[in-house]
Amino acid sequence: MRRVLVPTDFSDPARGALLVGLSWASGLRAGSDGATSLTALHVQPVRPGVSDDDASAALVRELEHLRENAGSWAEVELHGRAEHGEDAALEIERFAIEHASDLVVMGTRGLRASGEAGLGSVSEAVAIRNRVPTLLVPPSVWQSYTARG
Repeated sequence: MRRVLVPTDFSDPARGALLVGLSWASGLRAGSDGATSLTALHVQPVRPGVSDDDASAALVRELEHLRENAGSWAEVELHGRAEHGEDAALEIERFAIEHASDLVVMGTRGLRASGEAGLGSVSEAVAIRNRVPTLLVPPSVWQSYTARG
């Protein structure tokens, strides 16, 4: 595995997915012939008069936090990327294909507004239509991580 993509909206499910994505990237990393990388992708709509600086700074903070918690065990290159788009799921799928991602890792919220089990609208859309393998991280996994963090 060379490229893992973890979309982030800076929520607790996304933070948990970052750690799970890092774990998978580390555990299944490429051999000595190539580096394995994890890209945290933030998709935001274009809004007139709204600066990209806040999202960029938040992305930098997320990756710094991940580096601090991962220590040296991961041996995975970490990258951040901010993209613009009105349809986050479509942008995630496009990015994954264009950048030859081997795996997309996304956190799920666990419940719909009706109280039924659910994934979250973006996670569900990506899981349904994405051609790149997608790992969905349930709340029981990310809640224990974010509680510590």
